[in-house]
Amino acid sequence: MLPAAGSEDGLTIVMVPTLSLQEDVKGRCEAVGIRCAAWSDSGIGRYSCQIIVVIAEAAVTMAFARFIDVKRASRQLERIVIDECHIVLESTEE
Repeated sequence: MLPAAGSEDGLTIVMVPTLSLQEDVKGRCEAVGIRCAAWSDSGIGRYSCQIIVVIAEAAVTMAFARFIDVKRASRQLERIVIDECHIVLESTEE
């Protein structure tokens, strides 16, 4: 969260494995004054926040891909962070 806090115009995407972790990250950001939205929230907050938190299943949708493309094209996407990635990797079937 710290790098995102120092950026007014840039966006950090944080991918997490569960909805509960998504809400936890969002709550922690809001508690320290970082503009944050969950991808599942209404669309308006997505364009004015510093951090977008998204669960893995939503991160692979076409809507999210289009959102990332817009942010990249406007040079607003600063970083993508995969949190708890070991859980995402271990949950896939062989």
